[in-house]
Amino acid sequence: MIKIAIIEDDAAQEAELRAYLTKYFSELGRRISITSYAAADAFLAVFERHKFNMIFMDIEMPGTNGMEASRLLRRKDEDVLLFFVTNLAQYALESYEVSAFDYVVKPVNYYNLALKMKRALRMLRNTEEHAMVINAADGQHVIQVSDIRYVEVMGHNVTYHTVNGDYFVGYGSLKAIRAELEPHDFVLCDRSFLVNLKYVTGVNKSDLYVGNDVLKIAKSRRSAFMLALTKYFSCEE
Repeated sequence: MIKIAIIEDDAAQEAELRAYLTKYFSELGRRISITSYAAADAFLAVFERHKFNMIFMDIEMPGTNGMEASRLLRRKDEDVLLFFVTNLAQYALESYEVSAFDYVVKPVNYYNLALKMKRALRMLRNTEEHAMVINAADGQHVIQVSDIRYVEVMGHNVTYHTVNGDYFVGYGSLKAIRAELEPHDFVLCDRSFLVNLKYVTGVNKSDLYVGNDVLKIAKSRRSAFMLALTKYFSCEE
């Protein structure tokens, strides 16, 4: 899930930006959570490192303004994607001081915002790392989710196929594995294979190619899988 904060004192403009973001990510089939704050001070009171993936910061607000709030939040989190929302182009230059990812000029235009979101999603994919611990037959391993090519479940025996080798876990729950990995662009191609879309290299009528590995793609799952794959690569362009 992508966690977004909007700091905007104008309720109408907050509602418009929220609607545009909801529309964009809904069309991609991505889950998001949006939390809004009417004042920078209210936001700063609860802000913590890695609390949000993206922050949309209005510049001109009563109390602590957006620029000062951005300086303060950077003391806690250097990585979060920060967008300035402003009708004053002069702040575009100051945005470099706080490593703003981009700025959105009011009134917000949906199609311009969509282009910025496509860039932001690419950045999130490049910077986010999620680790997990697996108890394999040869011991415990910490692996990066981004390194998992696919997970194979035969009966209840689980094998993680990664870029660094294969890890046989033994008994495991496919339901639990899906819950953990599906938010990271893993999709079930049949009842035995949960595939990381970034490693898909080809698809034909009944086969799915993950590098040199050939997996079966179930007829009942083909349409949903191809839709997910298309949406995934549309964000990579």
